[in-house]
Amino acid sequence: LIGGLLFGLAFVTRLQLAPGIAIGALVVCGRAWRTRTVAMGAGFAISLALAGVLDTLTWGIPLKSLAMNYWANTVGGVATAHSVAPFYEYVSYAATYWSGALVLIAVLAVVGARKLPILLWVAVAIYVSHSALSHKEYRFVYPALPLVLTLVGIGSAEIVARLEASVAAARMRSVAIIGLPIFWILTSAVLARGREFYPLWFRDAGSILTMRAINTDPDACGVAVYPESKWDRSGGYSHLREGLPL
Repeated sequence: LIGGLLFGLAFVTRLQLAPGIAIGALVVCGRAWRTRTVAMGAGFAISLALAGVLDTLTWGIPLKSLAMNYWANTVGGVATAHSVAPFYEYVSYAATYWSGALVLIAVLAVVGARKLPILLWVAVAIYVSHSALSHKEYRFVYPALPLVLTLVGIGSAEIVARLEASVAAARMRSVAIIGLPIFWILTSAVLARGREFYPLWFRDAGSILTMRAINTDPDACGVAVYPESKWDRSGGYSHLREGLPL
């Protein structure tokens, strides 16, 4: 029931995660689908009903937000008008930001999947389904990243366990147990300082600081962003007081 509630919450929050949610639900139900499907379906229905109530209060029509999301991105062509990318774009993103660590991450994720396969199946479903859509942004597959990195952690621990089994020396076990976290910390630090990741820490910092300065000015009566296509680089109302027009 709780699983159904959470799957339902994920669905109404982001409709495009439906394939991953479906795979996750199938794996959770497994061979006990006769007993689990009813409870999970009930939990899912509760989340859907709550979303329907919220939409009725805000949009005036139950589940209108889901319908408008689908219509705008398919019939309305909003997504494709923004940009179109090839099917392999998400692999390119991963290779760009993870560099050579991508190979190790992929291998360890597969090793970890032997212990917890549901995470791999859901992650793959998210990647594949979003790769089939013409419009792509790296943030679309963010829900898969914690699943993949959890599998990498499990896979790393599994490798250490195998080393312990094959090497009896206590010193070697200590090196493996201490060295593994240090290795991943250093890997993360190197990637974060790389030419692809590093600029992201400071991108648009000037615009955000400007918005904060305007916000503290009692005489400020409004803010204009030019060109208007760059509105998303300004930080928006997260840095502006209520009642200050943007």
